[in-house]
Amino acid sequence: MIAFSLSLMEHLQKPEEHVKELHRVLRMGGKAIIQLPNLQYPFEPHSKWPLLCLLPESFQSKVFKAINYSYVNMKVTIKYALALLYKTGFRIIKTMKVYHVSIMKLLPMSPSYIFIAERAC
Repeated sequence: MIAFSLSLMEHLQKPEEHVKELHRVLRMGGKAIIQLPNLQYPFEPHSKWPLLCLLPESFQSKVFKAINYSYVNMKVTIKYALALLYKTGFRIIKTMKVYHVSIMKLLPMSPSYIFIAERAC
Protein backbone atom coordinates (compact mmCIF):
# COMPACT_ATOMS: atom_id res chain seq x y z
CA MET A 1 0.00 0.00 0.00
CA ILE A 2 1.11 3.55 -0.72
CA ALA A 3 -0.17 6.68 1.01
CA PHE A 4 0.25 10.18 -0.40
CA SER A 5 0.60 13.48 1.42
CA LEU A 6 1.04 16.28 -1.08
CA SER A 7 1.52 19.85 0.16
CA LEU A 8 -0.63 19.06 3.18
CA MET A 9 1.43 18.95 6.37
CA GLU A 10 2.19 22.67 6.43
CA HIS A 11 -1.56 23.40 6.49
CA LEU A 12 -2.25 21.36 9.62
CA GLN A 13 -2.20 22.71 13.14
CA LYS A 14 -1.10 19.28 14.41
CA PRO A 15 1.00 17.64 11.67
CA GLU A 16 2.16 14.96 14.13
CA GLU A 17 -1.38 13.52 14.14
CA HIS A 18 -1.27 13.27 10.35
CA VAL A 19 2.05 11.38 10.41
CA LYS A 20 0.76 9.06 13.16
CA GLU A 21 -2.28 8.31 11.00
CA LEU A 22 -0.08 7.58 7.97
CA HIS A 23 1.88 5.17 10.18
CA ARG A 24 -1.31 3.57 11.51
CA VAL A 25 -2.87 2.86 8.10
CA LEU A 26 0.29 1.49 6.50
CA ARG A 27 1.44 -2.05 7.06
CA MET A 28 5.06 -2.84 7.83
CA GLY A 29 7.00 -1.96 4.68
CA GLY A 30 4.18 0.28 3.40
CA LYS A 31 5.32 3.48 1.77
CA ALA A 32 4.31 7.11 2.14
CA ILE A 33 5.10 9.66 -0.55
CA ILE A 34 5.28 13.05 1.09
CA GLN A 35 5.75 16.32 -0.77
CA LEU A 36 6.53 19.44 1.22
CA PRO A 37 7.31 22.98 0.20
CA ASN A 38 10.44 24.35 1.83
CA LEU A 39 9.08 27.06 4.12
CA GLN A 40 12.65 28.25 4.71
CA TYR A 41 13.25 28.92 1.03
CA PRO A 42 14.24 32.58 0.40
CA PHE A 43 10.78 33.21 -1.08
CA GLU A 44 8.09 31.53 1.01
CA PRO A 45 6.21 29.26 -1.44
CA HIS A 46 2.63 30.25 -0.55
CA SER A 47 2.93 34.01 -0.22
CA LYS A 48 6.15 34.53 -2.25
CA TRP A 49 7.17 36.89 0.56
CA PRO A 50 10.99 37.14 0.81
CA LEU A 51 12.61 35.71 3.95
CA LEU A 52 9.25 35.29 5.70
CA CYS A 53 10.64 32.45 7.81
CA LEU A 54 12.98 34.91 9.54
CA LEU A 55 10.21 37.27 10.62
CA PRO A 56 8.14 36.98 13.81
CA GLU A 57 5.17 34.63 13.81
CA SER A 58 2.77 37.54 14.37
CA PHE A 59 4.04 39.19 11.17
CA GLN A 60 3.83 35.90 9.24
CA SER A 61 0.16 35.58 10.24
CA LYS A 62 -0.53 39.13 9.04
CA VAL A 63 1.06 38.38 5.65
CA PHE A 64 -1.14 35.30 5.16
CA LYS A 65 -4.27 37.16 6.26
CA ALA A 66 -3.45 40.05 3.91
CA ILE A 67 -3.35 37.71 0.91
CA ASN A 68 -6.44 35.76 2.10
CA TYR A 69 -4.47 32.57 2.66
CA SER A 70 -6.20 30.38 5.20
CA TYR A 71 -3.39 28.85 7.28
CA VAL A 72 0.26 27.89 6.93
CA ASN A 73 2.05 26.29 9.87
CA MET A 74 5.51 27.82 9.43
CA LYS A 75 6.90 25.38 12.02
CA VAL A 76 6.64 22.52 9.50
CA THR A 77 10.15 22.87 8.12
CA ILE A 78 11.88 20.11 6.18
CA LYS A 79 14.00 19.31 9.25
CA TYR A 80 10.91 19.18 11.47
CA ALA A 81 9.04 16.90 9.06
CA LEU A 82 11.96 14.47 8.74
CA ALA A 83 12.38 14.31 12.53
CA LEU A 84 8.66 13.65 12.88
CA LEU A 85 8.77 10.83 10.34
CA TYR A 86 11.73 9.16 12.06
CA LYS A 87 10.16 9.59 15.52
CA THR A 88 6.91 8.00 14.32
CA GLY A 89 8.63 4.89 12.95
CA PHE A 90 9.37 5.67 9.31
CA ARG A 91 12.67 5.42 7.54
CA ILE A 92 13.44 7.62 4.56
CA ILE A 93 14.14 5.59 1.43
CA LYS A 94 14.59 8.46 -0.99
CA THR A 95 14.73 12.25 -0.97
CA MET A 96 14.17 14.28 -4.13
CA LYS A 97 14.58 17.99 -4.60
CA VAL A 98 11.91 19.66 -6.72
CA TYR A 99 12.79 22.77 -8.70
CA HIS A 100 10.03 24.69 -10.45
CA VAL A 101 12.43 26.49 -12.78
CA SER A 102 16.09 25.73 -13.57
CA ILE A 103 17.49 28.96 -12.14
CA MET A 104 16.41 27.79 -8.67
CA LYS A 105 19.20 25.21 -8.79
CA LEU A 106 21.67 28.03 -8.14
CA LEU A 107 20.75 27.99 -4.46
CA PRO A 108 21.93 25.19 -2.15
CA MET A 109 18.33 24.41 -1.13
CA SER A 110 15.27 23.43 -3.06
CA PRO A 111 11.86 25.16 -2.96
CA SER A 112 10.18 21.77 -2.48
CA TYR A 113 11.06 18.20 -1.50
CA ILE A 114 9.56 14.76 -2.01
CA PHE A 115 10.30 12.02 0.50
CA ILE A 116 9.58 8.36 0.08
CA ALA A 117 9.24 6.95 3.58
CA GLU A 118 8.72 3.34 4.57
CA ARG A 119 7.00 2.16 7.71
CA ALA A 120 9.87 0.52 9.56
CA CYS A 121 8.20 -0.50 12.82
